[in-house]
Amino acid sequence: MSDDSRKCPFSGGIDRRDFLNGVAVSAATLAMASKASAQATPGMQDDPGYYPPLQHNLRGSHPGSFENAHALRDGTFWEHAKKPEDTHAIYDLVIAGAGISGLSAAYFFRKAKPNAKILILDNHDDFGGHAKRNEYDLNGRLELLNGGTELIDSPRPYSKVAAGLLADLGIDPVKLTEECDRPELYKDLSPSIWFDKETFGKDALVVGQGRGGDEGKMPWKDFLAQCPLDAETQADILRVVEGDEDVMPGLTSDQKKDKLSRISYRDYLKDYLKVNATTLAFFQTITHDEYGTGIDAEPALDCWGFGIPGFKGLKLAPGSTDRMGNTAAGYQDNPDLPTFHFPDGNATIARALVRRLIPSVLSGSTAEDIVTAHANYAALNKAGAPLAIRLSSTVVGAKNIGTPENSKGVEIAYVRAGNVYRVHAANCILAGYNMMIPYICPELPEAQKEALHSLVKVPLVYTSVAIRNWQSWHRLGIRSISAPMGYFTSIQL
Repeated sequence: MSDDSRKCPFSGGIDRRDFLNGVAVSAATLAMASKASAQATPGMQDDPGYYPPLQHNLRGSHPGSFENAHALRDGTFWEHAKKPEDTHAIYDLVIAGAGISGLSAAYFFRKAKPNAKILILDNHDDFGGHAKRNEYDLNGRLELLNGGTELIDSPRPYSKVAAGLLADLGIDPVKLTEECDRPELYKDLSPSIWFDKETFGKDALVVGQGRGGDEGKMPWKDFLAQCPLDAETQADILRVVEGDEDVMPGLTSDQKKDKLSRISYRDYLKDYLKVNATTLAFFQTITHDEYGTGIDAEPALDCWGFGIPGFKGLKLAPGSTDRMGNTAAGYQDNPDLPTFHFPDGNATIARALVRRLIPSVLSGSTAEDIVTAHANYAALNKAGAPLAIRLSSTVVGAKNIGTPENSKGVEIAYVRAGNVYRVHAANCILAGYNMMIPYICPELPEAQKEALHSLVKVPLVYTSVAIRNWQSWHRLGIRSISAPMGYFTSIQL
């Protein structure tokens, strides 16, 4: 596809993939004509100028979003909380969580009951949950980047319900991929790898190859010859990325897959490919972007399914097994499905849902025009509206009115600006962090509580940076930097 054969409808001719896993750089990207966005100011969502996408610093579980939940977990919240104020408000549905799942729940409920009265509560200062949107105003030009979930990708394939929701919202990943995917962007720039002195004996940025799917044109043997690596390590890495030895002779493909599912990728490299310690360090963080953990914590089978190197010689038959994770299995069973990235990641999906639920928040009607639409946060929580999204509101209690078997509804308590409020609903959906549910809803059966407590969130840090001059990247001839043992392991334009 030539540069001018198709134009991505929301990119101004710039590719959608101007993002970083780790540190994001949005310089010279997504040049969309727009008026300067209103400046973000702290405070409540009804305050003039309130606009979270322009807020910087920590934007995931940001300060102010987790303190009440932590106190509830620790058993100290009710010791210091104010007496709940009964609002006497009654809803058909109250949802805890304004992420994509909570917003989708509201969408489906309203679709079934168009006149339903719905309240959505969220502890964050913005809707979207993991689907955060980062905006930058650079000299009056709007620059966008995802601040969390980035891709329409996994699980593969989407269920009929999930795919149907995207269709309802006017989002066609196949069509958008055809219009917006430009693999030729940065074609004259190369990936690179940063070797740190502490691990590899010398600080060096070597241009020509990368890790984690961003591969360059330089042959690996030539690239490795330029790296601060001894001959043994060079040979080991080359064997991982290009070797074709069967290190599990005598086993069928199914037997090999079963064995790979029971060992980590690190153990596979160490015990089967017999690589040295420096080679293990080189690959240790290759799984960080996708899984948030190193190769010592990821099954070798999932790494094969995800396309990580080292398995060529096993000649495994394509296809998943029941011992694979959803993401890896999806890539094996549906390798040709599109992977699409809006300029702000999946924040566009959250915004599209909000537009359907409260049309006055966002203008337009298509997947293209919503990308640059400015959200009116003051319209989210209008008094008397049939549906409201109330931000900075942490749900701290949800209990049946009566016994669970004979419930007459649900009583929900939430804290906002230091005050505790009580509302009532015929139905309640808890669409936030699952591990918080036992603290919010203590009447759950013990077995269910135990299962919910077993869930653990993996910390994954994305940092987006808007730079006014990207020529340093151009002079180095690079589009990405992989840092095997760095704090940020992947940096991309």
